[in-house]
Amino acid sequence: LEGAAAAAAAEQQRLRERAGELEGAGELEGAAEAERQRRVEEQQQQGEELQRLRARVEELEDGGRGSDEALGAAQARVKELEAGVKGKDEAFTAAQAQQRELAACVEELEAGAKSKDEALAAAQARAEELEAAGRGKDEALAVAQARAEELEAAGRGKDEALAVAQARAEE
Repeated sequence: LEGAAAAAAAEQQRLRERAGELEGAGELEGAAEAERQRRVEEQQQQGEELQRLRARVEELEDGGRGSDEALGAAQARVKELEAGVKGKDEAFTAAQAQQRELAACVEELEAGAKSKDEALAAAQARAEELEAAGRGKDEALAVAQARAEELEAAGRGKDEALAVAQARAEE
């Protein structure tokens, strides 16, 4: 009888631990959703700023009201924002994929695997896979940022060529 009571107590403790694991997985999903929402809002703000700057560039080009320096600065900022938005799009897509994968893991855990220990091991392995994938995405983001810098440098060359062409046209 004491052995059965001890076994029941041990099983009850394992069930409590399992419930804690499921709560932790739910918190991870909530954190992923909050991060996704933050990125969406940040992307929207950058998109709005990009539109304002594009309108300003068109205004400066059409009306000739701004100086060449203001035009160049606005064009450079537009290119910078375009590169940033592209990088944010890629990061946002990666975050959504991770969120879906986390949600799938949570569903698997909640539905119940054949063995609680197997489910925990699978979740830990999946978390390691996601962390490894995240590191790869960070590297991809760094490559995208480097490309944006290259494009920005190329943009400066175009601005200089535009200035030379305008000077010749004025002659």
